[in-house]
Amino acid sequence: MHDDQFTATGPHRPESGSGFPEAAFSTRDEDMGFQWGMRALARRCGVTGQTTGGGIAGVCGQGRFSQFGVLGTAFGERIGVVGASVDNTNDLFNLNVSPGTFNLDSLGAGSGTGVLGKSGSGLGVHGISKSSTGVLGDSASGIGAHGASDSSTGILGTSRSGFGVHGFSDGGPGGVFESSNAAQVRLLPRVMASPEGRVRGDGGELLATTDTGGSGSRSSGSGSALARATKPRRPGNPSPGAARSPALRCRRAQRGLTSSASRCDSTWFSVPTSTVTVTSGR
Repeated sequence: MHDDQFTATGPHRPESGSGFPEAAFSTRDEDMGFQWGMRALARRCGVTGQTTGGGIAGVCGQGRFSQFGVLGTAFGERIGVVGASVDNTNDLFNLNVSPGTFNLDSLGAGSGTGVLGKSGSGLGVHGISKSSTGVLGDSASGIGAHGASDSSTGILGTSRSGFGVHGFSDGGPGGVFESSNAAQVRLLPRVMASPEGRVRGDGGELLATTDTGGSGSRSSGSGSALARATKPRRPGNPSPGAARSPALRCRRAQRGLTSSASRCDSTWFSVPTSTVTVTSGR
């Protein structure tokens, strides 16, 4: 012990009148008007907690009557909370390593979970950002982000005005879909008699529709590459409600009969229900 430190020597004695039983340092178990239960200033770590073997947690924060169980804050581009799986804590407790040169890489790479979020019926992990990424998953050689569910959706992407899900790769496919017992991709059809003049389309897009009577569905795509890939043999008459003249002009332009190729950006070739419909981009 040192004269400039407070040290709890134990053992715990119930008759000593401590506020919370089994606590080395404790306030009374009633509101004493304090704003902070503990506030410490130090050069290395403000608070450090660890347990003996078989303990539960080095630090526990409980939010039963408060907004948060644990709150970590940081200024600027610093990190509010870090959870890391490591294989040593040598540099953390080595006073010869200055706090300014410390980094997580020195603690090694463990094989456990860095951060675990769990909830019974709420959100396990919730990331929020006003102008950047809400949640970022990054891996050098594994999967950056993995979503899994026993009976519901593994990953759900939503957006008010942008893409719900966007996949991008420098050297491989932007997206890969596979299923052991069902279709790899499913498009939920929109109910409409015809997409002509009702749905804006860009090159490369797919649209699945079903007529208002619910008798079946049709798929539509845009972009010349898709048109070459699908090659519908016998385009039928335009769907009910579709304007015929733009489609006819575009077909003639594609055959070199007119110079109206600029009208081909919204042409729909309609075929019977449950078959593929193709629209060509410019």
